[in-house]
Amino acid sequence: PAPPAPPPPDGANVGQIRWSEGENDWRVEAKDVHWASDGRSVESIEADGYLEILESNPTITRRFRLDPDLHGRIRESYWIGGNSADPTSPDARAMLDEALTMLREHVDKVARHVARLQEEVQVEQQRLDEVAQRLRKLQLSETRQIQKEAERREQALHAQIEKQQRALEKQAREVQLQKESVNRTAEAAKLKEKIAQLEAMLNRLKE
Repeated sequence: PAPPAPPPPDGANVGQIRWSEGENDWRVEAKDVHWASDGRSVESIEADGYLEILESNPTITRRFRLDPDLHGRIRESYWIGGNSADPTSPDARAMLDEALTMLREHVDKVARHVARLQEEVQVEQQRLDEVAQRLRKLQLSETRQIQKEAERREQALHAQIEKQQRALEKQAREVQLQKESVNRTAEAAKLKEKIAQLEAMLNRLKE
């Protein structure tokens, strides 16, 4: 069961409440009213505050008003069909008690409704928290996957660069070997030329 609802806001302008009970229409208007702890009676009213209860049906209209006098004491006024009447009469007290009881029931109903709404909000908030947690897990998983893919690509790039470096080094060695081979060929040609010159000199000497 829902916990008991608190009394109307203490010392606050609670505005106006309307409801219907059978053929009777009720209106309660309150401003700066201090309610008793049971929420069913008025403890005090601020200087510019008041509590006014209006009951109307097809045959009669009754109005009960509470406001402070110059000394801060609660003053009671009661009207029947626009005519002033005794606020201490059984009829007036019954109206006041009935109105305050129904007002309390109305406040309790509103409080229970607010409590249900708060529970629904808590359930919805819990659901949103679960969704947010799942999203964070998904984001973390995606981040890890992206990091792994980045690392894999980086490793592949390094391997490709190393492969290209090895190929370039091999080409450089081949070029160097080719240069050395060309140099040896040129030296051999020069040597042959010198040998030929020596042989020609020897032949001339023999003659």
